[in-house]
Amino acid sequence: GRNVHLTVAPIKNNSRFEWLIEKATELGVRSIRPILTARTEKQRLRIDRLKQISIAAMLQSQQVWLPKLDEPISISDHLMAMKSSRHQRLIAHCIDAERTDLSQLVLSDEVELLIGPEGDFSEFEISQALEAGYSPVLLGATRLRTETAGVVGSAWLRLQR
Repeated sequence: GRNVHLTVAPIKNNSRFEWLIEKATELGVRSIRPILTARTEKQRLRIDRLKQISIAAMLQSQQVWLPKLDEPISISDHLMAMKSSRHQRLIAHCIDAERTDLSQLVLSDEVELLIGPEGDFSEFEISQALEAGYSPVLLGATRLRTETAGVVGSAWLRLQR
């Protein structure tokens, strides 16, 4: 199957972010990396609590894989680290620019999906990501909240044959 790596900006509402961690775990996402962006309001995460939520979700859903849950990292450090990666790199943003619908992509076995904060990535962050080899994608016709985008994108990437 395909390995999906979710990179996502934390959101203000803890319970909604915990819901995202739970659903991503149920979907069999391989890793979850919180990133700090210019518009990320929540800078601190209780990774220990998120890991407990992830373990509970793994057991409940009989998922065989516990996602690797990273400490938060700045988006610029993350993009630098990913430049040499062999992952197919996708960024979901809301700016009205050229974006490919997820359903139109030919997907590789290792895919990373980058999801922005409430209020989206800054234009600078988007251009940095494009320079780092990210392809801009669309997750459907409507503008989704961060946690919804994370679940929709993860589900699509995991279940698409």
